Amino acid sequence: MTHFSSTKSDSLAGKMLSRSKTFTAAILLGAQTLACRAAPAANEVEGDEVVCLTDADCPAGQTCTEEGTCESSACDSEGDCPAGATCGADGYCYYGSEKDGIDPAPQCDPTAMCISGQIDLENQTPTIMLLIDQSGSMEESFGNTTRWLALRDALVNPNTGIIAGMQDSVRFGIALFSGNGGHDAGQCPSLAGPNEIQVDFGNYEQIAAVYNQASPLRDTPTGESLAAVTDYLLNLDVPGPKAIVLATDGEPDTCDDPDAHNQDTNDLVVATAQATYRAGISTYVLSVGDDVGTPHLEDMANAGAGYEVDGERQAPYFQANDQAELQAELSRIVSGIRSCTLELSGNVPESVVAQGVVRVDERELEYGVDWQLVAPNQIQLLGETCTATAAGEHTVSADFPCECEAPAPEYVY
Repeated sequence: MTHFSSTKSDSLAGKMLSRSKTFTAAILLGAQTLACRAAPAANEVEGDEVVCLTDADCPAGQTCTEEGTCESSACDSEGDCPAGATCGADGYCYYGSEKDGIDPAPQCDPTAMCISGQIDLENQTPTIMLLIDQSGSMEESFGNTTRWLALRDALVNPNTGIIAGMQDSVRFGIALFSGNGGHDAGQCPSLAGPNEIQVDFGNYEQIAAVYNQASPLRDTPTGESLAAVTDYLLNLDVPGPKAIVLATDGEPDTCDDPDAHNQDTNDLVVATAQATYRAGISTYVLSVGDDVGTPHLEDMANAGAGYEVDGERQAPYFQANDQAELQAELSRIVSGIRSCTLELSGNVPESVVAQGVVRVDERELEYGVDWQLVAPNQIQLLGETCTATAAGEHTVSADFPCECEAPAPEYVY
């Protein structure tokens, strides 16, 4: 069982939105201001006074101010300025200057952490929509049964099925998808389940009743079906992560062309999985048998987890070639979804997410590759990191800096 420490560091702020103290920028580096008099002549010197019209009228190392006085330059580079300030083209430090095209910088200590140490991380209850291929090829042999019956048994067997065993800790929904001849033949995609069964806890009997009465039909409009299920989940007002588990035995066609099985149809499904991920819903793909090509499985796995689709495998895909493998892979997927989304004890502002440091067992994880923020108060472990932490005891820690306001352009010195 995965263990997440709940010990908080003594240095933690009471709220994640606590802001660090604004540090005082009152350092002067040899600034010298010389008196100014009206209508000076260029390079006129009177006693210790030097008055100017341009920088050329001032001694080396000094600049001419708008008031007509010569002052020593404060900086030559950012290293001469306080943390967070920038050295302007005029030799002075700024926390942002429209004149010099410098964006306002945060006026706070960038090293201050509003969250630090092993904070509260609690497993979240997921909502999982099972998107089940109902095409005719699901009647093909699968060991001593068929693909359709093997998958159905793995999901709704009353004694060993995934749904019966996890219905109290996971909100399940189901959508059996087919095309039935595409748009020309009627409604496409055809989805059985979403309108009959409410996504909720303890709905095993309703899911089993719909599933057990169904049988394979025809066509595989995966892209359109994935899009429809995404819209359905986005309209559900429930806490925790949302995910789609796509179980299919073949590469997709479309409602426009139910006989198409080509790169264009594959690309459509991958693009849909990418859009689904951007909407905050992950997609996990399970191949029932070996008819789905490995390149498409890799692309779908990467797209569903938010990785770039470049042919290089990053996120895991799942494949089963017999009943035992099917049961194991489904359990692995659902258990991973359940254990890899973790709740923080507060909200992380978007401006500091990428600066956060998340560790598992003291190993620092890469943002966007090993973890992501799926809600203001939720971290999700990704890919192999998720898989590796699904079993055994592990300690997860997270550090996030304070959110800093960007002030109006401010001259430092």
